[in-house]
Amino acid sequence: MTLELVHRDKMSIHGKKTYWHLFKERLIRDSKRVAGLHRQLKNSSSRSSSYQLHDFGSAIVSGVEEGIGIGSPPVDQYMVVDTGSDVTWVQCKPCTQCYNQADPIFDPAGSASFTKISCGSVACGLLDQAGKCGSGQCQYEVTYEDGSYTKGTLALENLKFGSTEVENVAIGCGHHNLGLFAWASGLLGLGGGVMSLVGQLGSQTGGAFGYCLASRPA
Repeated sequence: MTLELVHRDKMSIHGKKTYWHLFKERLIRDSKRVAGLHRQLKNSSSRSSSYQLHDFGSAIVSGVEEGIGIGSPPVDQYMVVDTGSDVTWVQCKPCTQCYNQADPIFDPAGSASFTKISCGSVACGLLDQAGKCGSGQCQYEVTYEDGSYTKGTLALENLKFGSTEVENVAIGCGHHNLGLFAWASGLLGLGGGVMSLVGQLGSQTGGAFGYCLASRPA
């Protein structure tokens, strides 16, 4: 399974932005990352004299996105690639609170394969913060270091990566979302947990993946 990564500045929504505008946005993202690292290290130093791997977690500042198909029939959506978190999610209708995105917001009512997950399901119990229950359906919530967050319903959905379709992947259908997600439709969680895309694909990926990033212009 091979996919092309797209730099966030290459998204069509950025077509009218000047180089100087894009450069300032990079500085803002870098500043948020540095602030997040300082905050984490300050908190860890009060607990112990040694640092742990999770102390270096920071804001969602990914510079690359990936186009995938979601649902049946598949709807193309560009997702932020994040190797530091597990839950894959997409902004969904009805959207109580959503940020601006380049693609139309995903409508689960138009997908024949969208299935909400019940509160007592195994997938709901595997969430880092155990899924809450609302009207018999599993509710998820993820908050990132910079204050960005997503809340919504956990569901099973088909995802299409190029010509490869994967069925029944647990994803978040976000109805309340806020953050710096670069006009993307959501986030592709490629962390090391069981709920990440890599963890769910299991034997299909050998529990691993690789990526190649070309150097960006100065």
